[in-house]
Amino acid sequence: MKHEERLAADNVLYLEQGVELLLRLDDARYSHSPEGLFRGGVAAQFRHCLDFYACFLAGLARGRVDYGERRRDPAVETSRERAVATARGLSERLLEIEADDASRGLVVRSEAGASDWNGSTVGRELQFLLSHTIHHYALIAAVLELQGHDVRRDLPEFGVAPSTLSHWKEAGILAPGR
Repeated sequence: MKHEERLAADNVLYLEQGVELLLRLDDARYSHSPEGLFRGGVAAQFRHCLDFYACFLAGLARGRVDYGERRRDPAVETSRERAVATARGLSERLLEIEADDASRGLVVRSEAGASDWNGSTVGRELQFLLSHTIHHYALIAAVLELQGHDVRRDLPEFGVAPSTLSHWKEAGILAPGR
């Protein structure tokens, strides 16, 4: 598998990791936002990740990705079923990205309201999306821990960067089969 194909496949693996977590939660835990922590619990964090993938895929055809144009679908924040369906639909579309697309140039605008467009590539944006997703999954794990749900018991790799997982495996912190 070429590097470019692996980038899309790795993103799909992490989206499926999120789906696996959602299937283990009930709607109440999914949509609950702990008071005093920050705005948005598991549902808001997961929806945020899905929005970024949707922006990327929408902009791919035009060569212009604007991460500020997120839909913020409220149904994704209240229904695990809707979130799972959305994640799986995005995964299917990610797998359609051609291997040669990774070096294709794009212009990208960040979510922070910046008016500047910057040069990037499909491959670089796939790397960004992976890192962004892992970061938000770590926040999801923290929110669930605060709610008394031990994510690491069932999904020890959830919200952990691949380089950290490799280190853990080498150090014997995580069993090699996981």
